[in-house]
Amino acid sequence: MDSDDSGYISAENLKEMLGAEFPQDEIDAIIKEVDITKNGKISYSEFLAMWEIQHEEKRSGEIMAIRNLLH
Repeated sequence: MDSDDSGYISAENLKEMLGAEFPQDEIDAIIKEVDITKNGKISYSEFLAMWEIQHEEKRSGEIMAIRNLLH
């Protein structure tokens, strides 16, 4: 994702990966959601934090579904 080897995922990196037709406001929203430090780019640690949050939410949902089936 870091196509320019800057150490960060930038809006330009996302635009390159998602294509020119992908709306800029959605790219900006992605950056804003993941960019904990508010520097306009996504670091490796910010990316990992987002990944962990998503996996934790998925696991919690699966646990709740199992609990609902058992009760």
